[in-house]
Amino acid sequence: MTLLGAVMNMQSSSHLKERLVPLLGELPEEAKTFADQTSATVASNPQAIYSTLLDPKVLAQFPKELTDKMVPVVKSTLIDSLHTVFWVGLVFILIGTALTLLLKNVKLIQPEKADKTSESPEPQLNHI
Repeated sequence: MTLLGAVMNMQSSSHLKERLVPLLGELPEEAKTFADQTSATVASNPQAIYSTLLDPKVLAQFPKELTDKMVPVVKSTLIDSLHTVFWVGLVFILIGTALTLLLKNVKLIQPEKADKTSESPEPQLNHI
């Protein structure tokens, strides 16, 4: 699971840098602070971008022109990142299945030998 999370973060950061950061550079000067903060978040915590920019309460605070440009980009990067995570997960499943098929059968319970039971003395009861 940790490895899949790392793949998700790596892919998200990469896709967001390719698609969202150039879009942020096109914003007007009034939005420069927002653009700088969002660019820094892309590099440090890409998951925060998804939770923030896909939250309807947060989106209601932004101008419609901004959300119309940013939301499709954020959704497409999330979809592409999850696509990669599922492919990596499929590879792990296939490797696990192949290793399972290559295991030899091992009996977990060994039957007791008949001669062992005949050699062991039976407990005797002493009557007083």
